[in-house]
Amino acid sequence: MSARQRADSEASDAGAETPNSTVGNAEEDAEAAQSVVAAAAAALEADVVAAAAARTKRNRRLLNILRGSVFLSVCQHTSNVQSEPMLVRQLCGGDVVVASRMLGNTQAAVGLLALFVNQFGGKLSDSLGRRPFMFVGPIGNAIVGSIVFFNHTNLRVVLVCRIIKQIITTFSNTVVATAALTDFLEGQELAMGFAAYAAMYGLAVLVGPVIETQLLRLTGSPRYAYASLATLGTIQAIYQACLVPETLEPAKRRELDVAKAANVFGFLTLFRKGRDGLRKIVTTATFGMVSEGKNLVDVSQNLMSQRLGMTVVQNGNFLSSAALCYMLSGWYCTPFLLRTFSARKFSTIGNLFLLVGYFVHGARENVVLYWSALVLLAPGINGASGTALRAIAADKATAQGFGKGEFQGWCNNLRAIAGSACTFIYGQYYAWAERSGVYPGTVFWLCGLLGAAVPQLLLMLTSDEELGLDKKKTKATTQ
Repeated sequence: MSARQRADSEASDAGAETPNSTVGNAEEDAEAAQSVVAAAAAALEADVVAAAAARTKRNRRLLNILRGSVFLSVCQHTSNVQSEPMLVRQLCGGDVVVASRMLGNTQAAVGLLALFVNQFGGKLSDSLGRRPFMFVGPIGNAIVGSIVFFNHTNLRVVLVCRIIKQIITTFSNTVVATAALTDFLEGQELAMGFAAYAAMYGLAVLVGPVIETQLLRLTGSPRYAYASLATLGTIQAIYQACLVPETLEPAKRRELDVAKAANVFGFLTLFRKGRDGLRKIVTTATFGMVSEGKNLVDVSQNLMSQRLGMTVVQNGNFLSSAALCYMLSGWYCTPFLLRTFSARKFSTIGNLFLLVGYFVHGARENVVLYWSALVLLAPGINGASGTALRAIAADKATAQGFGKGEFQGWCNNLRAIAGSACTFIYGQYYAWAERSGVYPGTVFWLCGLLGAAVPQLLLMLTSDEELGLDKKKTKATTQ
């Protein structure tokens, strides 16, 4: 081959290699681009995971701080659970019937006055934030406790302060604290948050009566429970000033409509505009709250001291045992049932246990039987049977455009009306039973009917679609 032919051949070979080289470079570029995209996706996924972990950590911290505030608030609520009925009986000359009527009437007044406070305060918290309104209860209780301590012989002062204490404690601890919880939790996490609150209720009910019992044993006078109330209120105010942050972001605050905020019947909006089962769920949960311990505390105290012959120490031990059941239910039983069953099954289990428990509670004038009912009451005690329903209702209300504080105010107005009505009914029934020779403990049967049987009937009339349940899932959810 000549030199010219060899040159032509080499040029031909070089020209043939060029397309292959180009293809190879293109493949390398594509692989590099894919690597860059994969790295970016991995980095984005890591950022999402880190953000979720940070959010979970923040939510857990907020929940724990709020639980501490709730604990101190309920301690105030239970700081005079024996002393107040005892003091009122003393000021009524030892007449149990008159004292029961007085206590029942003041509870009815609480329900009526709370309509305005819950409605207006809930609306204000949607506009101004939650934190300022969480101080209403503790500061007010510090003042009220001091007033009664120095005026414990004045029946009118005692009864008026009883009304104020119950209104402001419930407003700060239930309306505002619950609205704060819904600011950063939703769905099943919110239901678990409610259960965590319930555990704190139980712990506070365990601690509060112990302190009160010791004060009664050491001093022999119910007035010192009010000094304890004032002290606890002061402690909570300091705790909140140091630790409790604002949970409602400025961007999520709502414009204040004073006219609507001042409308004590604003809760009727739920029944006019609520849809997709919201009305049924709220009604069912409201009936479930009539079995709350605070609605039964007056008749329970009279029954234990006057009919069952329990001493102050025995009374305190019973309250501590009830609180222990409530606390364990909030920590273990309620979360387990929420994770295991749908909202419908969860509520049904709680209602059935409540119904049987209250039947046993009031079956006979027998201390052992009275105590044994506590175990049966645990799954649904203090409105626990409506935990899943309340979470569903809160999410539905938010989705339908209702303010969170506003909605909690409305729910607590309904709760206050139901609580006042049933407390009045329980007090009147107890007085009638005493006059008629009927065992007054049967008032618990009435409680089981209103607080368990009626909610269960309403639940049966609510469809899975209205509850937002996926029939293929067994866990409680709020879609």
